[in-house]
Amino acid sequence: MDLEPVEKWKECVELERRRLAAGERPKPLFSNGVQRAAARGLCVFLALMAVLTLLSRAADGITVAQVQAQNPKTGILTQRVTVNGNIEPLGDLVLSLPSDVLVNTISAETGQQVKAGDVLMTLDDEALRQSMEKLENELAILELKIANTMQGTSGDSTDGILEAEQALEEAREDYDRLSGSAERSETRAAEDLETARADYEEALAGLKRAEEKARNQLVKTAEDELEAAEKALGDAEDAARTAVEAAEESLTAAQDAQKAYSKQYYESVRDLKDLRSRLNDAQRALEALIEAGAGEEELQAARTSVEDLQSAVETADWSMESYNYGSDLAVTRAEEALEKARARQEEKLQAAEAERDAAEKKLEEARARTDVGEEELVLSAQAAVESAEKALRTAERAAEDAGIETEEKLLSAARTVESAQRALEQARRKAEEERQSGEAGSREREAERLGYVSQQRETRQLLEQLKAVEAAGGRLTAPVDGTVASILSQPGRTQEGAQAAVLTRNDQGFAFRGKLDQKKAEDLAAGDQGKLTFTLEGKAGSAEAIITSVGAADSQGQVTVTAQLPEGNYGSGGSAELEISRRSQQYDMVLPLSALRMGGGDAYVLVIQEKQSVMGVEQTVVKKTVILQEQDSENMAVEGALLESDQVVISSNKPVEEGDRVRLETTNE
Repeated sequence: MDLEPVEKWKECVELERRRLAAGERPKPLFSNGVQRAAARGLCVFLALMAVLTLLSRAADGITVAQVQAQNPKTGILTQRVTVNGNIEPLGDLVLSLPSDVLVNTISAETGQQVKAGDVLMTLDDEALRQSMEKLENELAILELKIANTMQGTSGDSTDGILEAEQALEEAREDYDRLSGSAERSETRAAEDLETARADYEEALAGLKRAEEKARNQLVKTAEDELEAAEKALGDAEDAARTAVEAAEESLTAAQDAQKAYSKQYYESVRDLKDLRSRLNDAQRALEALIEAGAGEEELQAARTSVEDLQSAVETADWSMESYNYGSDLAVTRAEEALEKARARQEEKLQAAEAERDAAEKKLEEARARTDVGEEELVLSAQAAVESAEKALRTAERAAEDAGIETEEKLLSAARTVESAQRALEQARRKAEEERQSGEAGSREREAERLGYVSQQRETRQLLEQLKAVEAAGGRLTAPVDGTVASILSQPGRTQEGAQAAVLTRNDQGFAFRGKLDQKKAEDLAAGDQGKLTFTLEGKAGSAEAIITSVGAADSQGQVTVTAQLPEGNYGSGGSAELEISRRSQQYDMVLPLSALRMGGGDAYVLVIQEKQSVMGVEQTVVKKTVILQEQDSENMAVEGALLESDQVVISSNKPVEEGDRVRLETTNE
């Protein structure tokens, strides 16, 4: 009966232990040269397999993509809708000033919190007095108009007389001013012409300098790009040479190992042939002993010899097959790695050469280019030339027309004086005729009178405000607590109809108003509560706001959203952001958005699949189609042929497609 290899080994070990206990010399584990050669070959084979395994794993680390994966899990998505807008007050207080008042300083700025009595701005004393005198004159005129309407003269007639008197005065002033400025005008026109000519010449010179500078810049830029491209090509060549040399060294090592394997393989074939011959001889000797009726001890010795030779033949046969497979596999993989390295580096070299060629072509074009009119420097210089040329033409016409224009203006001014005198006489005659005839109705005159009375009241209020400013040393102060919504941007004289300042009253409340796309607005409704963030006096703030209305979409598809703010001070006109969060239902399969892929109009994910190969267990990726149910800014809910145990690829260090081999990295998920 044949013994198993393990049992036979145990038997040999026990026999050796007994011999050592009896003081005998240890017997060699392998009694013949064939066994020792087989043992040495096995050790060499195992060492080479370890080296090749390390080389294979290093090659895999370079060529195989490393991925991170995550199992689908139950979860809830959070939809966030953000609305950008402004904080607006619900009530404003307007502070006005008459026109032509000189503002010396402005002590407040938009968005500033002020209290009643705080200084907003200071006014010039002289301009303030002139404005007060003007208002007093307006009051006197209004008094005259009111009296005239009560006496039967309409306000139009009174306005006509006043306007005619003012027009006559202005016409006389214009004539006197033109008479004294004729000579100054001609001198100034000649000076302006000389200056315009000098500016034009300088602009032409600047254009030439800009064109030359633009050409030099184009060439310099192209030269820098060519230098960078040549350096990149050199780097690519060095990298390609290094990569190919490394692959060639790996192939040479594998080929050398194959040669060593081949030598051992042929030695094993020779040994195997010898062992089989000896085995046949031992079997024939055993059969002869059995036929001769030899004793049991002699037969047992013959059987042991046959069993030992059979074990040696099996070991030599297994070693020979291992040598052949291991050497061929190592050479094949080294050759594949070399081909891939050559192809990959060739692509990189071709790309670098193409960039170098493009840079050379660009440099040639830059050196040959003559038209630089589209460059920014040249365009600016051309605009300066055009502007200077236009100014020169204007100055030439002005110099030519200076004398004629002045004479024409003087003649026109004299005619204006005469016309104003006739208009005044006519207005006085009309007023007298109207008073005598009594054509204006009492009802119309009363309405006119009430209008003048209203103007009189507003003018008197404004005059009283200016008197208060004068009494305060020329300082305009805030009448109530609030926030400066707007104020004059800079000191200077006020314009007609301009507002000096607008205060947002703190006691009237604030609201948020913003706009967003119609699609996003579908998720909002009145009553939704969100977080409002804003900046007040350089500091960030936040508050809970409740949506009061969601309007209809305008022509641009924008929807206005209004939210009520809690009591407090939020400034005026400041930008703010309202964020509304809504939680979805619980989904069975939730994955990061990075796992989603699109192809052929379908959504899919890549799932890691393990399979057995000659090198052990390999990991590849397969495609699984999914249906996207919902998503937020980070995650998505899907349904499809996914299992909870599936490892779904969520990221990789290089692009991967279905069927590619990958290496899975561990994550914290």
